[in-house]
Amino acid sequence: MKPIAQIIILLIFSTLLVGCFFDTFNYESISPQKVFHNKNFTWISDSSKHIKYYFSPNSVVAKNIDSIKVKSERYVARVLSLIHESDYSTSIDLIFTNSLSKQKELTSIASNGLANWKYNAIYYVYGDSLKVLGAHEFNHVIVKNLWGESTTYLWLAEGFAGYSDDFWGKYNLHLLCRYLLDNNKLLPISVLRSDFDDYSVMITYPESGSFVKFLYEQYGYVRLKFLWQQGDGSVEAIYGKSFKELEAEWIALLKNYNAQDVNYKF
Repeated sequence: MKPIAQIIILLIFSTLLVGCFFDTFNYESISPQKVFHNKNFTWISDSSKHIKYYFSPNSVVAKNIDSIKVKSERYVARVLSLIHESDYSTSIDLIFTNSLSKQKELTSIASNGLANWKYNAIYYVYGDSLKVLGAHEFNHVIVKNLWGESTTYLWLAEGFAGYSDDFWGKYNLHLLCRYLLDNNKLLPISVLRSDFDDYSVMITYPESGSFVKFLYEQYGYVRLKFLWQQGDGSVEAIYGKSFKELEAEWIALLKNYNAQDVNYKF
């Protein structure tokens, strides 16, 4: 598999399965306290300011732990900067398995990336074939613990997490959405709000990320926080505009991008 294609697949599935499961799985069953009792796994650990890392001896993570620590702390810093918080006081457990099959064995969920925000835990696949790491899952953990669980289903949580990375695959979020617009694949925001799960993640994830990026950068984090906590039914009270008006502004912004060189399969 070509490196770019591999990166795209990693990002898709690391976000897809978290998004689909975060309201349905049993958080306690995949708490660190429970999964560490699995006798088929042996753990060693390391730590940085905000994170405690768990991984197998002689694994790819073990060989690259110093660089992983630096990158992971940058992801935490990115999320904190977005929500204007100076620190996150609870340690986050970052637990690595080396393959998708091992991830499923450990958590019972076939996911390359999984955020258990109620237990401040993130599970990543990081091995020879798949190396999943990013700000996305840290956003799920940190924002939900500091802002509360959003009453707006999926598009806002996944969009904000996607904006934390600020790209999808190798593309800028707005650039990729211009490409979707040019190819008549961009969903109406009303559809994104009501039927997120019914469409391909190749569209819903970058689109929600782009729209949240627009809301954040045009109107600020305070309004986005209100939207998160009050629900998207309050959009007119918060923004003074309807979703249709905001959508029109977002699409006008997308038209400033030239997607002629984008090569994206969906």
